[in-house]
Amino acid sequence: MQGYLKNEYNHRRMKYKPRKGLVSNATGTYTYNPLTHEGKSYNWWVVCKVIEGLPIFNNAFYSITTRGHQSQLMSLFSRYYAPNEIIEIEAPRGLQEIEKSIEIVLLLLAELNRLEGMQEKGRKRSRAYQYRQRRIDRIKQDIERIKKNGSY
Repeated sequence: MQGYLKNEYNHRRMKYKPRKGLVSNATGTYTYNPLTHEGKSYNWWVVCKVIEGLPIFNNAFYSITTRGHQSQLMSLFSRYYAPNEIIEIEAPRGLQEIEKSIEIVLLLLAELNRLEGMQEKGRKRSRAYQYRQRRIDRIKQDIERIKKNGSY
């Protein structure tokens, strides 16, 4: 398995480190565990992980560097899950404290309420309005998928 992982992940930005069992960049500022599917930025801020069988990705970022880490970790995460399977949420404190899917639903509902409030004020032909509407539809689909999963 190590040979497979080594060949799969080695390229200019990410390297598989067999002693730790992690994929990381040269400086180790972001890591991804291909067995647990947990990705971290700066060894504490969890960007992606699987909670109750659901692949969750954190969209919230607090610097340009963490946005870059998210991009790299999403490319790794999407090797295992299709883009329409991944549930994207905004959790500014990271995913390390979230253990139950009910917490994910609450975060999604909060974002849904915020976006719907913004939609009432927006112009229907603007790009921002259309983007928010697509995000609202995606959030509703994600909530339904969590309910169907039976973990909520």
